[in-house]
Amino acid sequence: MPSEPFVQTKPFSSLFILDSTKLKELVTAIQKNFSSTTSPVLRFEILLSDNRKFSGSTIDFLLEHENSVKNPIIELDIVVSDTFEHPNKSCNVNFNRDNSKILLKVKSSEKGWLNSIFPDIENQIARTFFGDLPLESAKSKFFLFNFAFLVMISILFGQILKTQELKLTNEDMAQITKLGQEAKTDAEKIESLFQIQNRHLINSNNVLAFVSKQFFSISWKSILIILPLILVFLYFLYLRSWFPGSLFLWGDQREFLERKKAQRDTISNWLFGGLFINIVAGLYIIAIS
Repeated sequence: MPSEPFVQTKPFSSLFILDSTKLKELVTAIQKNFSSTTSPVLRFEILLSDNRKFSGSTIDFLLEHENSVKNPIIELDIVVSDTFEHPNKSCNVNFNRDNSKILLKVKSSEKGWLNSIFPDIENQIARTFFGDLPLESAKSKFFLFNFAFLVMISILFGQILKTQELKLTNEDMAQITKLGQEAKTDAEKIESLFQIQNRHLINSNNVLAFVSKQFFSISWKSILIILPLILVFLYFLYLRSWFPGSLFLWGDQREFLERKKAQRDTISNWLFGGLFINIVAGLYIIAIS
């Protein structure tokens, strides 16, 4: 009774871009580990987004597929074995675009061969890794949203504390100054002092009204800081939509990626160009004011 074959699997979780060059190098790395006396059997199976499946035995079959934008390849299964039926040795690499998962599975009755094939295949798989999408990880989302929140709160309270030192608005000061100038008698002068203290207490106690007023009357200098921050925040918020995620990069998908890159570069150039002008103009205005 034949012994059960050894099976070793290793999952990978990463965005990937698999192009024709890396595909050929991966297949070559797998095939070279099989005996030179026999020609290994190569099989490909692809799954499209409309759930149709196609299979073939050559790389040309795979690369000639249109891989359209509306109905792209979402899963690729690569199988290399020593025989077509009941193989003693086999290597399977599965790429899944939807969840950005890659699974390597090697089966053999020889444990030594199984261990020797892994490093080469792992290295070729790692070459397809693309890294995380912008704002994909929880850590990056936490940092961005907290950074934006802290900046806005700092600006708001900076405005509040700056005005809180006076307690009185410019309108208050103008009216009270007028009262002081018009005061003739001691009673009128006392009345003007009373008005100052009364306005002072009203502004100090009416905290919600004060905060609301300061928030909606932020100075133009603060706007010079807030506006670029908002633009940067929106840029990172929508940056993810300009990255297509994992890709099988042949057929129509190659042109699709080029269009995405062009859109991203155009938006980035306009944004950072505008930020540079905003910063220079802001510094100039602050310097002369």
